[in-house]
Amino acid sequence: MNDISQERIGVIGGSGLYSIKQLQEVKELEINTPFGKPSDKLLHGKINGYEVVFLARHGRHHSYLPSEVPYKANIWAMKSLGVKWLISASAVGSLKREIKPLDVVIPNQFIDRTHDRPQSFFGNGSVAHISLADPFCQQLSETIYEVALPLMPKGRDIHIGGTYLCMEGPAFSTKAESEFYRSLNCSIIGMTNHTEARLAKEAEI
Repeated sequence: MNDISQERIGVIGGSGLYSIKQLQEVKELEINTPFGKPSDKLLHGKINGYEVVFLARHGRHHSYLPSEVPYKANIWAMKSLGVKWLISASAVGSLKREIKPLDVVIPNQFIDRTHDRPQSFFGNGSVAHISLADPFCQQLSETIYEVALPLMPKGRDIHIGGTYLCMEGPAFSTKAESEFYRSLNCSIIGMTNHTEARLAKEAEI
């Protein structure tokens, strides 16, 4: 197992998470990539001695819809800055009664229902395939769970495991679609994380 504390950690913030107030010694980095500019400037700093790179997925003023986010540029920028571990946070909806509003879920699987976004670095002469059977890092997921569990406010729970249904958006699902996703045993529904996880897997983050 790798020592997370010795390596650079990337954090991608979703709706409502546009900065990290605990980040110290902050430097704003403007990165140009072969896939255009990332969603915003990347913020490099430290939290309790951990080296962290933060990026607001939708821009600090929330100017990108889920389908408009420059996912490839974002992940390429993280990779170029030496990020080894990537924590991607997003606002989601619950598809299970036991997952309440304001709970935290650390999923371990995806179902992808997107259709209008580039989600691979491969192509144009670069032919390769990756395994996405386990799209999340088990070590990182367990570490987040163990650290977050004692910090959860009273009345809020943290769940580890479950399936994230990634839809295109920006409209939310119909009732019929939500019932269909429940029949697939999905736990939560969102519009972003699968694309990032897939690209991060290709980038070996």
